[in-house]
Amino acid sequence: MPVIQKCFVPNCGFTSADMPPRIFFNVPRSEFRHQWFAAAGKKPADEGKRLSLKTILYCCDAHFDLHYDVDDYEVFKICKAQGSEAPQLRLKKGVIPHIFPTVTPSDENLFEENIEPERENTPVAVKVPL
Repeated sequence: MPVIQKCFVPNCGFTSADMPPRIFFNVPRSEFRHQWFAAAGKKPADEGKRLSLKTILYCCDAHFDLHYDVDDYEVFKICKAQGSEAPQLRLKKGVIPHIFPTVTPSDENLFEENIEPERENTPVAVKVPL
């Protein structure tokens, strides 16, 4: 059974089980990890008493601008569109999460609904030039 990946960013809530599928990147297991935590506003204590470099953590694509932050993103898009095997996406060196939208996965569904605006039969005055 595949492991469900969950984004480590506080209040993000995206998982690999979401539809449409998200892209997940491994949070670095080096000292660079501290920069990712700081950027996300996450304290190492959130993951336990100390920040272990062995813990596997993921960050979803919502926190990156894939066009600029990923190597060969255009190749990836073309392969996906053609249905061929796409290369694994890799972040460019030094990139850290930098987009933190306030929309949560449950809020995203609100944008997918077609909500008909209420219409009123209110007379409107129109000025016509003479």
